[in-house]
Amino acid sequence: MIETNISSIDSTTFPSYVNSNYARKRKLEKALQGVAINTHTDKPREWASNSIRTWMGKDNFGTTLKDSLLVCVDRRYSNYEGNKLCMKYIRNDAVFKYLCLVLDGKMEVSLAQFLAAKEDVEFSRQAEEVAKKYDYELVAQLMQREHEAELKKKKFNMKRVGSREYHPIQNMRKAVRARFLSENGLPYDYDIEAAAPSLLYERAVRCEMKQELPMIKALVHDPVSVRYTIWNNLNKAINELNKHFREVGSGSTVKAFTLTEVKRIINAFFCGARVCYKTGSYQNYALSNMLDNNQMKLIVLSDDEYCKELKKEIAKLWSAMKPHETHRRSAEGRSLPLSSKQKWGIYFRLENEVMAAVKVALNRMDIKYLTMHDGMQTDKIVDTQWLSAEVFTETGYRVKFSSNAEDDCSDELIIDDDYENESDVEMVELDSIFEAV
Repeated sequence: MIETNISSIDSTTFPSYVNSNYARKRKLEKALQGVAINTHTDKPREWASNSIRTWMGKDNFGTTLKDSLLVCVDRRYSNYEGNKLCMKYIRNDAVFKYLCLVLDGKMEVSLAQFLAAKEDVEFSRQAEEVAKKYDYELVAQLMQREHEAELKKKKFNMKRVGSREYHPIQNMRKAVRARFLSENGLPYDYDIEAAAPSLLYERAVRCEMKQELPMIKALVHDPVSVRYTIWNNLNKAINELNKHFREVGSGSTVKAFTLTEVKRIINAFFCGARVCYKTGSYQNYALSNMLDNNQMKLIVLSDDEYCKELKKEIAKLWSAMKPHETHRRSAEGRSLPLSSKQKWGIYFRLENEVMAAVKVALNRMDIKYLTMHDGMQTDKIVDTQWLSAEVFTETGYRVKFSSNAEDDCSDELIIDDDYENESDVEMVELDSIFEAV
């Protein structure tokens, strides 16, 4: 028997050590299942220590698996009531793939030998296929077992967490969730297009906003085009920066912005996230954390003229809404700015209004569904123009629905208020002055 410390996973005898004992094999399967459900390869997610121990185990073998599979990217945590915060982790993807092959009985070499063999294109392709299979099957098996009755009836018991309705199936990554629900009779995927910008703009219009906001109107009308424009502008600046680094021989390079990052940045702007790149302070901001505290990318983002003008319009949008929303005041009675947390709360209230109207419309047409915050998967094709009309009739908000959205960021929370998480965001109620309108 090998010593089960952190170095043991790199032993040439580790695969046989696992597969020679059924209990250890089941432990490895459960650990991989927990990682598949609770982590991403590049998007940090909170994971409570007690939950990690439940999935990994408390013995040396469990500790070995935890230390090998998880990379902690944010060690801040809090147990204070009302401000609970867990450490954030990403998955060590190479180790995950290696252990999937071990579990599959197709790996008899050490981790180091596996990493060296990944240079072989065919071997790497096979490893990717096995990992994808387990990544899906480990999650799907658990969800199928836990929610069999709900999946069969296509009626789901939603729970309220913070300001949103929640179901464990929502925690699956979008690509995995889409396939799982499709196999269980809900193959059609719909989302509100540019949900946060659209709903906040509609709310500002209802608040009799006087200013013209052409950039926000363009974003609501054609979000793909606007995101591409911002992405193109930012990466032109990144390319110039990298060209300069090459010319001076610094050896530095700055990673390009992805379209997914751009979508998250836009949503973050709408809900009050700040761009800060000053040494010693920028690490404390949520948007900086989302961009891996890359100071050069933050400087590029801060200097982009298109983003500057967009942020000015967003400020006007919130100025129009603020008098109609509950907000804080100082001890002297002075009106205080809406915080990032409050802005998300307002957006969630609007989202809930729209999704409640969506449910009424789908129920009337006997369409089965599972809602996912600003979207849903259904058992029948939905006429999106009809659904938009139903929502407008019920709520007065003009929104568009798109099918089969590929990205998994939608309206991911970017909150500057002490990194508060989604469950802490409180609903912001309308003032009585607006309710009477």
